[in-house]
Amino acid sequence: RPYTSEFRLIVKNNGTTDWSGTVSLDLGGVSEIKGAGSIFGGHPMEYREVVFHQDGEVKREKLAFVEHPAKETVLEKKGFFPDWVAANSLYFAFVAMPKTKDALDLTILRTGFNSAASRTTAPDRTLYEVWLTASVGAIPPQGEKQLSFDLFTGPKSKSALTASLVPNLDKNIDYGFFSVVAWPLYYFLSWCHKILGNWGIAIIALTFVLKLLLFPLTEKAFVAGKKMQKIQPELNDLKEKYKDDKQ
Repeated sequence: RPYTSEFRLIVKNNGTTDWSGTVSLDLGGVSEIKGAGSIFGGHPMEYREVVFHQDGEVKREKLAFVEHPAKETVLEKKGFFPDWVAANSLYFAFVAMPKTKDALDLTILRTGFNSAASRTTAPDRTLYEVWLTASVGAIPPQGEKQLSFDLFTGPKSKSALTASLVPNLDKNIDYGFFSVVAWPLYYFLSWCHKILGNWGIAIIALTFVLKLLLFPLTEKAFVAGKKMQKIQPELNDLKEKYKDDKQ
């Protein structure tokens, strides 16, 4: 399937006694650029975040820029069984989907370091680590333990995410408060594109349909505006006549 691969962690005990320990996978993480999303910041929002899906719910943790970061744990979740865990930018995602039914710990760690675009510019990113950790217990001598993940590394496209290896991965796309409006618009726009074969024409068709649907409201506003124009001279006369008596 597009943008997917398999990743395996194999722990082998080469000793003479049982071995126990932990193994970890780091998804990596970096904050938004300093000032992203602010009016004067000069950078649009990037939505750098960590997202995971468990028991039908999606949880999100924003990766914020910190001017003077300290090494600290931002989030720690013990012994859970996620369907998937993603490290996101605005348009792309790196997603780990556990294949083995092992309890995992999720740790989001702010490393205490910032980075810069070059040696001559000020630091404008905060670096994070996103660890998925599993306990590996009582492996006998010459025995081994294997942890398997399916990985998705690609665009946050609904078609690509839906075609992936686990259900509900398309929920990684977040339209926020406007989801109730955005998803129907997306489906209709995609349908127009399938019929017309051109995104530009599909957008024009969507705009035309929205204009038709909203025409009754537009007409009422236009009629109300015309009525206000008719009585505007009388209102102006009243304002002038009683300018010293507002009440």
